[in-house]
Parts: sequence; C-alpha cells; structure tokens
Amino acid sequence: MNIDALKIFDRDFLTAHFAPALFLLLSGWALLEIGGASPAWLKIKATEPLQNTLVVAAITWVLAMLFHALNREIYRSAEGYWPWNSQTNLSGSERRRFNALRARIQLLEKAEDASAEGLPAKYDIGLNNLLRQIVAEFPSREDLVLPTRFGNAVRAYEDYPRVMYGFESIQGWSRLEVMMSKEFRELLGGNRALTTMWLNLSLVFSLLAIEAVCVAIWSKPLVFCFAPIFAAAVYLVYRRAVSAALREGEVVKAAFDVYLPDLAKKLGVELSNDPKINRKFWQAFSQGMVYREREALADIHGLGLTRRTAQTPTGAKTDA
Repeated sequence: MNIDALKIFDRDFLTAHFAPALFLLLSGWALLEIGGASPAWLKIKATEPLQNTLVVAAITWVLAMLFHALNREIYRSAEGYWPWNSQTNLSGSERRRFNALRARIQLLEKAEDASAEGLPAKYDIGLNNLLRQIVAEFPSREDLVLPTRFGNAVRAYEDYPRVMYGFESIQGWSRLEVMMSKEFRELLGGNRALTTMWLNLSLVFSLLAIEAVCVAIWSKPLVFCFAPIFAAAVYLVYRRAVSAALREGEVVKAAFDVYLPDLAKKLGVELSNDPKINRKFWQAFSQGMVYREREALADIHGLGLTRRTAQTPTGAKTDA
C-alpha cells in the first residue's frame, strides 16, 4: 500500500530520509578516519567551515533523495517480498508464531464456552490481549502470512478493510486518499515518516557494518569491533520499525472506518443500513477496480442501492 505522501523540504521528509542520510554520511566518514582509510578529497579543512558545511549538506541531500527513490524497494524487502518464491519458503517461523497465537486463543475460547461462569479475570484479560495482538501483528489467514514481523504488521492493516468491508485496500487506497482531510493526511504522514526513518536506519546500520568489515580487512583490523555493534543496532532499529508500523496501522485502519462512507457518496452511491449489502457493493467495486471487469458495474446496479446526484463542473446537478 503506497501511503508515502512526503514532500521534499517538509518535516516528514527530513525525519524519514534526510536524518538517516546525514547519520550514514557522518558515521561512514568517521569509520574511514578511524581506520586511516579516508581519501584526501574527504578531508575536512578547518579553514573552510562554510565549504565543508555545503559539501556535507549537498551529499546528504543526494543520499536522502536516493532513500526516497528506493522507498518502495526498502519497504518490500523489509516486508519479505523476496525473489525466487523465498517469501513462501522462509515464512515458517512467522507461520508458527501465528499458529501458536491462534491455538492459545482457541484454547481459551473453548474454556470460556465450557464454563458457565466464564473465564477468571486474569485469563479473560489474557484472551483479550491475545486477540488484540493477533489482529495487530498478523493478517486474517495463514496463507497471507509473510516471513517478517514488519511485513505481517503491514499486511495486517492491509487486510483489515477486506475482512471488515470487502474493500480491496491496496488498489483502493488512492481512491480513499482523496477523501481525507488535511489534518488526517498530516497524521498519516507523520506516522509514515517515523516508520520510514527506522527502516532507513536499519539499512544505514547494515551498510556501516559492511563498511567496518571492509575497512578492517583493507586497513586497520581493530575497526572490525564496530561490526557487531552495528549488527546489533540493525536488530534494535528494525524492532522499532515494527513498533512504528503497528502504530501506523491503527491510523490506516481508522482511515477506512472514517472515509469509506464518504468514498461511496463520491462514487454516487448511498450505502444501505444492511452491512451485508454494503459488503457486496465494496466487493463488486473492488472486483471492477482490480480486474477491470465491467460486469462488476452490473453487480453494483443489481444491489438496489440508492443513487445520489453528483455535481457537474458547472455546478448543475445531474443523476449519477
């Protein structure tokens, strides 16, 4: 799902891309200096502070733009969309975690059904916590589980509108986005920026770990001690990325709850009081949207939903 609406020069861009790029540049330069492998053109001249600042800013901006351009690839790699069908072959660990959660939930639910007085308070709280955990961290079905925690956190909120409303979230997001208020867009952008920042930092620390190994081999072996530190940092910032994705997911799910009725109105349809009819409408609309099937329009017409009037560009009303 593409919800990256970052603008160049704005706060979210600086948070998501510029800050990690600056950290990569300065840390990479420091490693080269410590290892005695810094080329002459990278030397800082104390007599020219303005020139040094401009050079650092220019290089950082280029790196930030590169992060921005590679944003989708970085996300998909972190989610577990890998080549050669490896995302299916390597998802065993996450599938086991999903099934273990589901088994514990089913066990507690059976105990609750079997008890006339219900579960004791601590087990009831435990059941509620498990239910919240599984819907936040996983999609609704095992076959949708991806090989990474980050990927499943993202897929969980992508799966939410399909389960709740029958609406295809990925292709439908661009339609929904135009309905959002400026304040809601800013809220989404801020959450997205934090998630992106942590993902970019995980890439930055990975590159620094590789650099530390290379400098240790080519110049000063002592620099190798930085490699395990950077490797540990990769794990820590990746966990922060997962946590940020979980927070972001709550905002994304709220977007579907709040703005789907407005989207229906914009499409010229008054939703029914019957959730089953509304679900059939969104399923038919998603079918046409994703697969370009004109027959889906007939399915929508056959639901008998009230057609609204729409405004023409001149302001005159016409039947939608």
